[in-house]
Amino acid sequence: MRKDIFFKQLSYTSIDEKWGIYCTDIGSFSLNKNSSYSEAINNLPRHYAMDYTNGREINEYQIAYITEGYGLYSSENFSQHIKSGTLLINFPGNKHSYRPDFGSIWKEHWIGFRGYYPDLLRKNGILDDNSPIIHIGFEQSILSSFDLIKEYAERDENDIQRRISNEIIKMISNIFALRISEKIGNSQEHIIEKAKLFLHENIYNTLDIESMTHQLSINYKSLIELFKLHTDMTPYQYFLHLKISKAKELLSLGELSVKEVSYRLEFQNQYYFSRLFKKKTGISPSQWGSVTSASTDEY
Repeated sequence: MRKDIFFKQLSYTSIDEKWGIYCTDIGSFSLNKNSSYSEAINNLPRHYAMDYTNGREINEYQIAYITEGYGLYSSENFSQHIKSGTLLINFPGNKHSYRPDFGSIWKEHWIGFRGYYPDLLRKNGILDDNSPIIHIGFEQSILSSFDLIKEYAERDENDIQRRISNEIIKMISNIFALRISEKIGNSQEHIIEKAKLFLHENIYNTLDIESMTHQLSINYKSLIELFKLHTDMTPYQYFLHLKISKAKELLSLGELSVKEVSYRLEFQNQYYFSRLFKKKTGISPSQWGSVTSASTDEY
């Protein structure tokens, strides 16, 4: 599998099916302007292939979050241009296709699932076939759910399906709340949303200010002023906040050492990471991992 593609199919049992909702697969693309979306899709199992002429049918529900790029969505009923911050809800049996515009950067996260619970939500209109496209902009809760589900999917444990299904239900609830609120931002809020998306998508990298301001078409001084107005933080402070939050999640899983978490999140070194973590949380990274593991054992 290419480095810019993540994909994992999950196994499930009859007990998972009785639970009412279970995950079939999770994946993500991070494609540059020179990458081919068709070639990326071809790295997946055949039934995920995208037929741009006739549309494709899948036998599962899928939630796809486009966090970077521009493209086109088509179904039997309509076609619509899509952009970063767009959620796509694909339904089993419904023909559809989508793709990035030629020369567009494209970042996409998706999760597939089945069960009688999403069938019920579809029947009751909570998951609405007539509204497969929702523009939500940057939503930390949705991205966090994708990240956490990916972390769970990479672990080989018996209760993974239960953990993931709970996270999918939470994601659906958040999406429904966003749809009800019909949140529409002004141009300044749109810039902040795109900035937050950029920071979240680069959480495992060092902050590239030049690339960020270039993508947003804004100078850094103006971005700082806008960011502080809307978040009370500079972009760099917000970026560190995201990294510390992600470090908490990784340490709580108990599979990585403090040094490994520091390396994965590209801090300067383990000692700088430990000092910053303690300053922000009040305890050291090693203590955090011990405390969260102990609470899980007690539960």
